Amino acid sequence: MDNYLIILGAILIDIIFGWPNIIFRAIGHPVTWIGKLINFLDKKLNNASYSNKIKKINGLATLLICSLLVIIISILIEEFLNQFYFGILISMIIMWPLIAINSMYQHVKNILIKIQDNNINLARKSVSKIVGRNTSKLNKINLIRASIESLGENTSDGIIAPIFWGLLFGLPGIALYKTINTLDSMIGYKNKKYKDFGWAAARVDDLVNIIPSRITGILYAIVSNNFFFTISIMFKDGHKHVSPNAGYPESAIAGALNIKLSGPRFYKNLKRNDPWLNEKGSDPSVKKLKKAIMLYKRIVVLIITIIVLLLILKLDVL
Repeated sequence: MDNYLIILGAILIDIIFGWPNIIFRAIGHPVTWIGKLINFLDKKLNNASYSNKIKKINGLATLLICSLLVIIISILIEEFLNQFYFGILISMIIMWPLIAINSMYQHVKNILIKIQDNNINLARKSVSKIVGRNTSKLNKINLIRASIESLGENTSDGIIAPIFWGLLFGLPGIALYKTINTLDSMIGYKNKKYKDFGWAAARVDDLVNIIPSRITGILYAIVSNNFFFTISIMFKDGHKHVSPNAGYPESAIAGALNIKLSGPRFYKNLKRNDPWLNEKGSDPSVKKLKKAIMLYKRIVVLIITIIVLLLILKLDVL
């Protein structure tokens, strides 16, 4: 089946409907299904009494079990749907929840509304849903900063990366990516519990995000008002981030808005002195958060345009 057409359809469905609460309450979400399997394996295989070596082996086994299971199921579904003329439509519906365009937009938009209404405590709760740091004491500027950072990183993780792997390998590609990304978000931490058990998931997640994260940064530069400045900030500061990938889209959005992002922050009351991205930029403001959302919308339009052009080119070749 045509991956370009299926991904385009899934994007449009997600933009229009998101993932409605009524569906979530009824059946959950594919990521939560994967999460339940990961949680089960975590409880069974990540025993505190095991040696570091055994934890690493078990972590690798967890990665392989989840990945192989998802790949096999995805291939079987894709092969089954290939037999029917309406298979493309069903494939669009299956891929729909794996692209998080609408949900990310709604999260950040809700944060913007709460900040504009000076509901700082509610804004802190909303921001805590999309970042890993302690938000209980964040002021207005740092809430906006955290929101823009999350928007930049999740443009890559939640949109560009799944679309990229889906375009290349169809349902198995996008489903495997979401599995790896979910594994990393659940067990890919460097704390005592997951340092060894989650090492494989964290490394593979780094690998599958290398290209999408750079593409995301370039897209932010394209939709910005200053392409060359944004690109320069991305390549100057992208590698400074603690993550080998998140720094590129975050640096790009920092350059596009000419604000400084990252910097010192608290994780579970422990201060982490991360370097600034675009250190000479101004502090973020409500106006900059609005512009960040606008840039995000532009990227979505640009992605749709690119996929449509690829479809047209493909049809011309045929």
